[in-house]
Amino acid sequence: MTNDNSSIYLYVYTVIEWVTVMLTKVFKSGNSQAVRIPKDFQIKSDQVEIFSRGDELVIKTKPSTLEDAFNLLTSMPDDFNVREVEDSPPQERDSWE
Repeated sequence: MTNDNSSIYLYVYTVIEWVTVMLTKVFKSGNSQAVRIPKDFQIKSDQVEIFSRGDELVIKTKPSTLEDAFNLLTSMPDDFNVREVEDSPPQERDSWE
């Protein structure tokens, strides 16, 4: 292979983050499903936010301030809940003058 400018090099950098993964039980609680949260994952709040992201179910402690809520919203992926919306053009109106 010649060494010319038409060669393409692809560098892949992988960041490995160690996470704790545990299996837990899903069970019925009234008409709802419930998940037993292991002691290692105890939540220090009486309310949580829950949403799905792809094939994941995400449980987060509820933001306690507007700053926390802002940080949560800005951390969402760019493609989260993206919907194409077609706005109609502004309506023609008579002027007030």
